[in-house]
Amino acid sequence: MGSLTAKGRKQRRLVPAWLWPMAGDTGIEHPALLQAGLGLVYIFLALLFLPDNLYSVLRFVIHPLSLVWLAMALPKMSGRIRFAFPFYALLLLQVWMVISMIATQVHVYKPITTGEYLWFPLELGMLYVLVIGLGGLMPNVTRYIINFFLLICTASAGIAVLQALHVGPAISIANAYVYRSIEGWDNIEGVRASGLSNSPNSNLLSLLVAAGFIAYKSARRDLRWYDYSMWGLFLVASFVAQHRSSMPLVALTFVVTTFILFRRRPLAVGAVLVTTAVLFLVTATVFKHNFAYTFETTWSSQTPQLRSRLEEERQAYEYFKLFPITGIGPSPFPEQFSAYPTNEFDIRVENLYYAILLTLGIPGLILVLTTYGGALFISLAYSLNRRLPRDARILMIVCAMGAVNLLWNGNVMVNITQYHVMPSYMILLAIGQLALTPRAASRRLRVSPYLQARDQLPNPLVPY
Repeated sequence: MGSLTAKGRKQRRLVPAWLWPMAGDTGIEHPALLQAGLGLVYIFLALLFLPDNLYSVLRFVIHPLSLVWLAMALPKMSGRIRFAFPFYALLLLQVWMVISMIATQVHVYKPITTGEYLWFPLELGMLYVLVIGLGGLMPNVTRYIINFFLLICTASAGIAVLQALHVGPAISIANAYVYRSIEGWDNIEGVRASGLSNSPNSNLLSLLVAAGFIAYKSARRDLRWYDYSMWGLFLVASFVAQHRSSMPLVALTFVVTTFILFRRRPLAVGAVLVTTAVLFLVTATVFKHNFAYTFETTWSSQTPQLRSRLEEERQAYEYFKLFPITGIGPSPFPEQFSAYPTNEFDIRVENLYYAILLTLGIPGLILVLTTYGGALFISLAYSLNRRLPRDARILMIVCAMGAVNLLWNGNVMVNITQYHVMPSYMILLAIGQLALTPRAASRRLRVSPYLQARDQLPNPLVPY
């Protein structure tokens, strides 16, 4: 009878065990609540790889549902919820945005609306809080989230590779995401593969996080062939995005994750590095024309695209000097959430630091740098802490790379306001925190046996 029951349970499972928990699984105390919260996280991540217009509508549904879930889950959570320092800095940024909006109404009137450009710190923070709340219900829930994230990143990376191979249907998919054709971008030969994202750069940044999660998995278990396949797919898809300014980030992720994945196999490391160098050489010569945006275009101050960006940054800086403390207030266009300027200050600025100076002034820039820089410093500090288990230290290296990605990418993108960019890094922040929390709670204290209760020691003369 027991075997029949087990067989019946197996047959009733419609979703793989590595992707979705069931009521009968070990360690689940509140299955319905856990599944509801996990479903919300999955919706958030799915929206990351769906056209923008879906999120612009569903945001008014998913955020209230998330608040209801948190209210129901809070009494069931074990222990007190703790938040990471970068999240507190993000909340302070939200407070400053409201202050800046109110303080600049006299000079630059803007209606206080529910626009994403005003409330994005809270909206991005919702996903982070959801994951932290799920960790309070079930500490190892992060494995489901990582697996789902890897699954959808695999789909996006696969589409990106097909786009790079000039597969027509894959290229047509980009029409629902990207505001212009990904083929012949700027009248240059080749395809800038964007996968299931609104830009090649957005897809690239998510795939770099996914490659880091594969490295983290290698510290927890032996990888299988499909793990290595996903890792390679993520890096290849990142390269074919042809986002030149992010190529150093792709190279950094490739080198660091290679040495983590093949840490005890120097021959494998050498083989991977040599193979990659050969493939890169072939791409830069034989297939140079297919990757013309990367290899055949110059990027100097005289290039029209860069010249226009530099002019926008200069103009933003001139306006910043008029309002150095408050900026002009949160604005749709500098934050790249509106295609139509509302006044003379709504200029397009494709640089995080100039856009923040223009809209939020010096305090805003300090808070953004504190958010990113704080995450980098804390992650590096934990990665060097040899008292932590190796898998936690590897995850901290991945978190540090994530902070570097955002800091570097800020030079060419207002990444902190991009919905297709930040959720991946909010997930990374939450998973990194949850990986450390139980370790900190169960950390063994080195106390002399002579200071412990005598009835707890089988032999009081056992040396410390």
